[in-house]
Amino acid sequence: MGILQKGGYRKSVDYIGRVLTKHPNSPVVNYHMGMALYKSGKRDGAKKFLKKALDSKEDFTGREAARNTLKTL
Repeated sequence: MGILQKGGYRKSVDYIGRVLTKHPNSPVVNYHMGMALYKSGKRDGAKKFLKKALDSKEDFTGREAARNTLKTL
C-alpha cells in the first residue's frame, strides 16, 4: 500500500515535490501532486497541478480521475 492510500498526504506532497523538481512537465507526477494536494485539502494547488497534467498530450493512468476531480474544484 502506497503513502497516498495510507493517508500520508503531507509526506506525499514532500516526496512528489522532490520528483517535480526533476520532472516538472511530467503529467503523471503533476497528477499525483494534484491528487495529494486535493486529499490534503489544498484545493487551489490541486487545481493547478491537475490542469497541468491534463494539458499534456501524453496519456497517463489517472487522466479520467484527474478530470473528475478537477470538476469538483
